[in-house]
Amino acid sequence: MANVTVINIGNLASLRTYNIGDDWEIFAERLEQYLKANKVEEERKVSVLITTISEEAYKTLKNLCDPVKPYEKYYADIVKLLDNQRRVTFDLLRQGAESINEWFVKVKKAAADCEFGTSLTERVKDKFVVGLKPGRVLGRLCEEKPSRELQT
Repeated sequence: MANVTVINIGNLASLRTYNIGDDWEIFAERLEQYLKANKVEEERKVSVLITTISEEAYKTLKNLCDPVKPYEKYYADIVKLLDNQRRVTFDLLRQGAESINEWFVKVKKAAADCEFGTSLTERVKDKFVVGLKPGRVLGRLCEEKPSRELQT
């Protein structure tokens, strides 16, 4: 089991530290509720966000903000940067000449950079299937149980 750190900054709740590989979308939603429950003022939101992410996640954030420091940005801008970082990396389209195996490898490589954590397998499967053209392979995949893993 991963090492879990619990942060308690306000009065009304605690929040687990966000680590690379965790589900960012879930963390961001929980952070919003945490900030709301503790009535954190806008000027303190960036500080709360920075202190509730791991060192590795902070390094990623710092690289995204460069040349300015993350604490010099607005909270909404930081959240948008972190939201978009994963979307840009996983925004793929299958090229017409790509074989099915090449497409699968491309999707897996891109997903590895996105830090999807426990949802990695599902996201790879979804992206792979969406990139397939109607035909025998897509039809066969749709007949499979959703829990079945894809393999090269």
